[in-house]
Amino acid sequence: MTLELVPADGPARTTLLGFLREADLPTTGVRDGPGRFYLAVADDEAIAGGGVEPYGDAALLRSVVVRPDRRGEGVGATLVTRLLDVAGATGAGSVWLLTETAESFFAGLGFETVPREAAPAAVRDSPEFATVCDEHAACMTRALGGNV
Repeated sequence: MTLELVPADGPARTTLLGFLREADLPTTGVRDGPGRFYLAVADDEAIAGGGVEPYGDAALLRSVVVRPDRRGEGVGATLVTRLLDVAGATGAGSVWLLTETAESFFAGLGFETVPREAAPAAVRDSPEFATVCDEHAACMTRALGGNV
């Protein structure tokens, strides 16, 4: 599937926030913060979104969402692959995330569940780790390099 990543600025940010709210995902930090958020567009239609926050040699993958009517088509996997490319371009050697509902999805994309304490200090100090996701969220990581 071909997806174009469009920076989620202005009206695109409003669209991304709508997708997140509809999926009951956190919107904290999507308006500001160190990350770069994107809409995934296919055939001139916004169908998904997500972001990458760089923290030194690590990055935090967050706010990955696919419009309900496009789930099950491989959009999420394609989007995550593209966001991993973005993370790699920032110089990250690893990507981290927290999830309460999609652990098996991310495991299928090569992420491993690890203790939260294993995350680099800068990632652990991020708002996502510190306040947005509670301690029950699974912490997952994936090394970058080679086949992303």
